[in-house]
Amino acid sequence: MWKDNSKFALLNSLDLSDYRVEHVAQPTLSMLGFGSKTPGSMVLIEAGQAGQEIIFRGKSNHEVAMWVDVIREIKRRYLYPLSKHVPSHTGLGGLVFHQGDGSGGNGLTLSPASGNYSSVFVWLHGLGDTPFSWYGTMAQFAIRSMPDTRFVLPLAPTRKITVYHGTQMHAWYDIFGLDDKSVQDRTRIEESTERINTIINEQALSAGVKPCRVAIGGFSLGGALALHVVLRSKHKLAGCAVASGWLPLEMDYPEKLSAEACKTPICMYGLSDRRVPVGFARRTHSRLSADLKLAVAFHTYDGLGHSTCASEMVRIGQFVTAAMCRSR
Repeated sequence: MWKDNSKFALLNSLDLSDYRVEHVAQPTLSMLGFGSKTPGSMVLIEAGQAGQEIIFRGKSNHEVAMWVDVIREIKRRYLYPLSKHVPSHTGLGGLVFHQGDGSGGNGLTLSPASGNYSSVFVWLHGLGDTPFSWYGTMAQFAIRSMPDTRFVLPLAPTRKITVYHGTQMHAWYDIFGLDDKSVQDRTRIEESTERINTIINEQALSAGVKPCRVAIGGFSLGGALALHVVLRSKHKLAGCAVASGWLPLEMDYPEKLSAEACKTPICMYGLSDRRVPVGFARRTHSRLSADLKLAVAFHTYDGLGHSTCASEMVRIGQFVTAAMCRSR
């Protein structure tokens, strides 16, 4: 057994000053050969501009040693450099990883190595998260069934979140409360919607990709924004995948519902957890399907918590792939 400070020496030996990883998802760990019970959320690495700052959440030196091995392998196989001198990197599956959302904002894009793509999938992260939690999953989508797709993962700005006592977090908009009677941050919802529409216009429509070959999705707050974007869109998009999300500004409908939105397939994934009760998702599904007469599929995964699982992400990938294929 090592002394307590030995874990910091081990972590500092990783030389991650030019790399960033914020969350290692379970599917990635499984691909690396680690067991299904390996707690991916235990790893959090921040590489600062002035040097390397590492925060590690673990319970024992044995766990630390295991995670050092995990991180080393992930770094070797998957991480892309964030150095200003290396603007892009060819990584998993031959995809080219670029910093930025492709339209002047922060984020990450994954494109075919050839530079040619015929479809676009925009994925929006949840509250307090970043695109780096999701790029491995998007890469797997590309490898399995979407090789000609550009994946755009924008990064939400940092802002104070009222419901969490003003804590600064990456968020698409502020949250004032966790019940259906809370005031909603309409101004920032619309600001974020405008940004996503700009990405769709510049990365897809202006590049010759038809709207029916553009899909959007997201998790939690990102899923809520994705749904809002689709319902207000001037275009019929390929599809919208909403994981643990809900309908923002619900009382705006049906007046604000776009005529084209009625043609866009929507698939919702409601999880039973304390942050976003499954009732939110069920009510949103009822509102969309029964009241607004939209084509909405709804799936639940009991006992998962406020998270995603491999089977859910596989189903999302299948939904998006099928939506793209129908639009060829």
